[in-house]
Amino acid sequence: MKIQVIALAGAFWLAGCASTPSTTAAPCASGVSTEQCRWLAEVNANIQRNFVGYDRYVGQQCVVSVARNAQGKLNVLRTEGDEALCLKAWHTIGSVKSWPLPPTQAPETFQLNFKPLRATTPPAHPAATAAD
Repeated sequence: MKIQVIALAGAFWLAGCASTPSTTAAPCASGVSTEQCRWLAEVNANIQRNFVGYDRYVGQQCVVSVARNAQGKLNVLRTEGDEALCLKAWHTIGSVKSWPLPPTQAPETFQLNFKPLRATTPPAHPAATAAD
């Protein structure tokens, strides 16, 4: 699964899922520090590791508003979108045992946008499918 992290105007969005985890963070919006981008990449990686069965939610979307508590854990404040995906996103966030410590300027509340996309696969070679 791949979930892309992008920082936009104080709200952080996770957009898209694919078949393999991303090892790089998406570029952050201007005005977001390198430390915040690294933190978002770690948050993204934690979600990727815990979000199982994303393919069941292709075509759905959910915006999850979260807040960081004093220990750095994320607490879901509210969800908006497709109920099944919102429940899965809430469960995924709650199942993460250890969140990275945020940088000093990281926002205390932000949004995560879950929008699983169908994984793209290269077309089969005609010889492999016995097509003429």
